[in-house]
Amino acid sequence: IHSRRIVYIGAVISWLVLLAILLLTQHIRLAGFALCAGVILLLGISEQVTYGMIEADGVCAALLNPKLDFSLIRVCLSIGYSIINFLYTPIVDRFGPIAPFTCTMLYLVVLLAFSGCLRSFETFPRENATQASTTEKLGVGRLFKNYYLVSFVLLNLIMSLGSQTTYYQIYLLEALEMNTALVGLAAGIRVLGEIVIMPLVPYIKRKISLPMLQVVAGVFFILQTALSLVCTNPYVVLGVIGLKGIANGITLSSTAVYLRLMAPEGLDTTTLSLSTAMSSLGLVIMSLLGGAVIDSLGIFALYRIALYFLCLWMVLYFGSWAFGKYVLKKAPPVPMFVTKARPRGVPPVV
Repeated sequence: IHSRRIVYIGAVISWLVLLAILLLTQHIRLAGFALCAGVILLLGISEQVTYGMIEADGVCAALLNPKLDFSLIRVCLSIGYSIINFLYTPIVDRFGPIAPFTCTMLYLVVLLAFSGCLRSFETFPRENATQASTTEKLGVGRLFKNYYLVSFVLLNLIMSLGSQTTYYQIYLLEALEMNTALVGLAAGIRVLGEIVIMPLVPYIKRKISLPMLQVVAGVFFILQTALSLVCTNPYVVLGVIGLKGIANGITLSSTAVYLRLMAPEGLDTTTLSLSTAMSSLGLVIMSLLGGAVIDSLGIFALYRIALYFLCLWMVLYFGSWAFGKYVLKKAPPVPMFVTKARPRGVPPVV
């Protein structure tokens, strides 16, 4: 297609169509299965593609202006998300859970109106599009020759499996006998954590390498999940959700940049898309299994499973790095224990 803008418009339009189908099928059941549940699964795909495009363009904008850190761009998305979630709490309480889906359709129309902004961040000029596309197509195999890149993308699947408890917070609130309409407030608190940490990430990166930042985010994910299992005070639980926001903020501000540094020349967008696909696969798996676990074992069992996945990710993350460096004798493209990641083209520091 050679155009991010066209892909973006297609994703937003599909999102709009699926929302309309959701509103029309919300009360329809086939063989006891709620048809809208399948539509929501498809909605997640359109949503991930749209967010992925916005994130990739944010990285491109940061690269075009070295003085602008990507985290400062990404925080704008989190601010908007936080405002909407705080507003949704009274809306859901007054009009019911279907109201946010209706409001989202109006927001998507606004997003379509601003789609022209993406023209500034096309990967290749139109006159070189064919040649660049052919080169990228022939060189996709280079992605799988980078041990550290492949291992990191695969580990994203495990991280995704452990960090998707956000979508089940309403059941946690219900188990603690809290008003489930507060789920919007909980989401707002989570995103508030993102907003607080994101402007600090440029300063943190001066002291901690991008690979180690992933570990810091993993620690916050583990803390939030573990504390959710032991805390019984509803207000403390809402505060603990803010830890998830800090973890998300670090991940959202650093992972895309880290992947870009590891990506082969000309495959930056493909690398980001592959990583997003693995995270989306984790979301799909947890969407399919999460409900069954909650129905049979309860919400706290799901949180324990998520905690196991997060601890497994931590072990495999350090293990894969050590295996690559000391067993395979491959120099890490971005050193783990340094304060500054190497620019592209500069030999790695072992």
